[in-house]
Amino acid sequence: MRPFSILVVCTGNVCRSPAAERILAGELAGIEVKVSSAGTMALVGSDMEPPVRTMLDRLGDVDLAPHSAKALTRDLIRHSGLLLAMAGNHKNWILEEAPRASRKVFTLRELASIIERVDPAAAPMPKWLEAVAAAAAPEAAIVTPGSPTDTQGRTGGQWHREPEARHRPPKSDAAGSAAPAPKLERPARLAHRMAEAVETLADLRSQFPAPTAGGGFDVTDPFRRPPEVYARMESELVPAARTVGRYLVRCATAAG
Repeated sequence: MRPFSILVVCTGNVCRSPAAERILAGELAGIEVKVSSAGTMALVGSDMEPPVRTMLDRLGDVDLAPHSAKALTRDLIRHSGLLLAMAGNHKNWILEEAPRASRKVFTLRELASIIERVDPAAAPMPKWLEAVAAAAAPEAAIVTPGSPTDTQGRTGGQWHREPEARHRPPKSDAAGSAAPAPKLERPARLAHRMAEAVETLADLRSQFPAPTAGGGFDVTDPFRRPPEVYARMESELVPAARTVGRYLVRCATAAG
């Protein structure tokens, strides 16, 4: 049984997607989930750009091992349970190559926005996921679809809320400490749970469309651009990757 696989996609696979990959992998450390990245026009074999490595080093608790860019393929798409595009054009590229992937592909910031904004009391979802969603959405950010407070997007400040404590999975005993819904052995049980969470988020997507201004849910491409552009990428990417990563940790460790 393959572990649940998350694939992060950008253009060259040397800036945005490797950064998000390393942050997500750090958040999900100790959980049987594979995180990787690829590019639609990958600079195959290249390491991540030096400013990206510097950013990750500054963040701490992130793997700084050498990176080797690789090209996005149909096989990678097919074997991924969740695809996180850095921008709308990457999402569209994936859907052109694999239309059946539509329910498992999001832009990174789109998915983070859904996680932070949905009201678990008003949205249909499995019982075990209600507690996960409630923990993911701070009280001020919970929005019922269609309500007057649904602003269809986050301001820059709202993306940067106080970091929560890192939630690591408990050590499993012979009986298993993870939730038993359904009663399958890991990694099959975990893969099923992650897939169910992705399906639920796909059902909610249409209720929270992208903002019409400010680039929507795209993460700015900083490739070989001035330092201020890398800083903009960091401000857009890092909080969203943290939000998604911590949500998936809660999905993996929630009692059901």
